[in-house]
Amino acid sequence: MRRMNPFPYQRPILPEQVIDRDAEVQKLLSWCDSAMLVRLDAPRRYGKTSLVRKVFHEAGKHGTVGVLCDLKGVLTLSDVITRLGRSYAQLRGPLEKMLRPVLTSIELEFNVSFMGAGAGAKLGARPGNEEAALFALLDLPQRFAGKGWQAVIVCFDEFQDVLAVPAADDKLRSAIQVTQASGERSHAIAGDALPLTIGRSRGQAIVIDRRHQGVSGQHVAIEAIDDAGAHGVVHGDNGIVIDGVARAPGDRFDWLPGQTMVLGGALPGEPACTLVLARDGEH
Repeated sequence: MRRMNPFPYQRPILPEQVIDRDAEVQKLLSWCDSAMLVRLDAPRRYGKTSLVRKVFHEAGKHGTVGVLCDLKGVLTLSDVITRLGRSYAQLRGPLEKMLRPVLTSIELEFNVSFMGAGAGAKLGARPGNEEAALFALLDLPQRFAGKGWQAVIVCFDEFQDVLAVPAADDKLRSAIQVTQASGERSHAIAGDALPLTIGRSRGQAIVIDRRHQGVSGQHVAIEAIDDAGAHGVVHGDNGIVIDGVARAPGDRFDWLPGQTMVLGGALPGEPACTLVLARDGEH
């Protein structure tokens, strides 16, 4: 009789098969509860994916949604979008019913494909916009916050393979969340597209609504990004405010992840235009 190896190591195991990892599971759960960014590093076949699935299993008992995106072998931005889209499409139960129309809408709007509805499936679809599609997918946890998603844990497995994809690492790591009169949207900060200018004139990389009268044609310019955050200069007549600290025209500023920037300081009777810097997929 052929004997089965009771210790599989060539594939991830089921959550209930994970043993002697209670301390690691509790530590990861604690970090996730605190909305911390976590890097899990170990040699191959040491159980990283199995540990993540165990964390998802335990967190799921309290209503947390776990999304596991396998990025192994991605070569293009289209590959990244497909993997991330499919990771959401694989969710089952009430989440599947909630997500399917949204995922289909993203495919059709940006002419991409991860469920079969986009990439030319609809006549008259927009030209493919992979960057916008990627940010629409990355924004799903925020979009569904308060709609049954108490908390979300998103894990990018084999994240190092993204380094082979031109500009994808920047897009996953750096973004500006813009809130203005017309609503919210995210905009990537790519190192090869600097300086990134923000203002009300049409020539800006991020164009602000005309309703924000206190915002100049070119209000700020992001000139550099690094591990610490974004760095730039104020051009707008009414300056900016970053987490309560005012910066006048001509001032240089350091903008850290999680900090809120108010353009023009929001004049009396005018809606505030706020920007939040997000890093490492927090957007």
